[in-house]
Amino acid sequence: MGRTNQSAVFTLRVLEELAQRQPIGVSALAREMGVPKSNLQRALATLEEAGWIRPDGDAGSQWILGYKLLVVGRQVGNEHRLRDLAAPQLELLSVETGETVGLSLRDGDHWVIADIHEGWQPVRAVVQVGVRTPLDVSGTGHAILAYLPDAERDRILDHRGVDARQRRLIDERIVTIRHDGFAYSKGEMLEGVAAVAAPILDATGRPVGALGITVPSHRVTDEAIRNLGARAVQAAGEISRALRLR
Repeated sequence: MGRTNQSAVFTLRVLEELAQRQPIGVSALAREMGVPKSNLQRALATLEEAGWIRPDGDAGSQWILGYKLLVVGRQVGNEHRLRDLAAPQLELLSVETGETVGLSLRDGDHWVIADIHEGWQPVRAVVQVGVRTPLDVSGTGHAILAYLPDAERDRILDHRGVDARQRRLIDERIVTIRHDGFAYSKGEMLEGVAAVAAPILDATGRPVGALGITVPSHRVTDEAIRNLGARAVQAAGEISRALRLR
C-alpha cells in the first residue's frame, strides 16, 4: 500500500475512533489508538479542514464530529427511503411481468443497481445489486441523462470523453426517450439481454434514478417493448409521486 493510501486509511481510522469516543482530546485519543500525537494531529487537521470534525466549545481542547456527516447521513437515508418507496412497485411488476425488475440510483456520473426483484419466468435475466455503470452507457443511464439540464449533461459527457459521433447518437436517443418516457436497450450491458428503463424524478423534476425491466432478448417483440415501457413509466411515475409526498 502506498504512502498516500496509508495516510488516507489512517485518517479514516481516526474519524471512526473519534466517532466512538467524542468528545475527546488529542492526548486521550492518541492513547486510545496507540499512535504518536504528531501523526494524530495531522489527521485531525485534515478532517477539520474537510468539515468532518470540529472543536467542542470555545477552548477547542476536545473534538467532536462535524455537520458534514449529517449531510452524508441524510443522503444515505434518502437512498434507503427511495428503496422502501420503490419496493412495492418492483414487486408488483416482477409478479405481473415475470421479468427481473430493478431500481437504479444516480451516483454522480454513474448509476448503481440498488435493488432487484426477480420474476417467475424460468428463463430470466440475472442482474446484480451494486453494479456501477457510467451514465453514458446503456438505456438506464440514458433515461437519467435525458432529464438532466443540458449543461449538466454536457459536463458529464465531456468528463467521460464521449466523442462527437457517440454524443450525436445519445442526443438522438434522448429525443426518443423524452417522447416515449422510457429508454430501450438491447445487448448494451450483456449480450442476449434487453431492457426498458424509465426515470424516477424528485420534487424538482431532477432524475434520482430509474426503474428498469430486464428481459432475455428472445422474448423481445415490438409489442412487448411498448407494453413493458408503458408499465415502467407508470411504475416510475408512482415512485416519483410517492417521493415528492415524503
